[in-house]
Amino acid sequence: MRTLVTSAMLVVLVGLAAQGGTMSASPQPPAVVGSDMANYGAVTGTDKWWAENNATTGGAKGQTFRTGIGAARLKAITYQIADGQQATATKRYVVRVGTIVGTNFTPVYAEGFIQDFTWNAGEYMTWTFTNPPLLSGETLYGVDVGLTNSSSAWQTGIPYLNYTDSEYADGQFYTSGTGQAGVGSGGVVLSLNRDRIFHLDFEPPGGPGFEFVAGDPPDNATNALLRSQLVATFNQNLRPGTGNIIIRDLTNGT
Repeated sequence: MRTLVTSAMLVVLVGLAAQGGTMSASPQPPAVVGSDMANYGAVTGTDKWWAENNATTGGAKGQTFRTGIGAARLKAITYQIADGQQATATKRYVVRVGTIVGTNFTPVYAEGFIQDFTWNAGEYMTWTFTNPPLLSGETLYGVDVGLTNSSSAWQTGIPYLNYTDSEYADGQFYTSGTGQAGVGSGGVVLSLNRDRIFHLDFEPPGGPGFEFVAGDPPDNATNALLRSQLVATFNQNLRPGTGNIIIRDLTNGT
């Protein structure tokens, strides 16, 4: 067995629906750097989005994606509003992250956000987590944004979101709704021929000291992909010749 070690950082997950994330908008899309993921393909349609009790238009707007080798921290998500549309203040959102199996969504983290400025036509809106969640490697996740409340009426602007044809190979467009404004459910409705215009900002996790962050496959994983490499993510870069890493099989103590 070969051992592949990646560099990353330790992060502590907080409870679901934590508050305090920040929002920002720009006419330019975020740059794709390092392990970031994005779809900036040609726009082929728009998806109506409003804080209303409807599982489709009022549901959480999501995109699935598959993480790469090694654990990483999801720092932010970005969507693009359609040309000719806008979203005025004040609006409240909840961003969820969860694992996807079939059409089942299992939440692992959520954070609340407040928009107190106008999201103008064609701009890219970024939701940045205060406590970025740590995601396991080689795992299918979904991230969605629920618009839970708007103090401004729909006549001031409805944030239709841009999407493309199926251009992103490792994910799919989806909606998740319970019928309550902005509240996602434990299931997703996938659109196989669509992807959202999106950007996911990833960063390696870090922290003081030297600690093991996560394994790939993770501890106690079931139905895990078996291969010749064991991937271990640590919170600091490893320097050759400085210390030892011991791998032990806990089933037999070797």
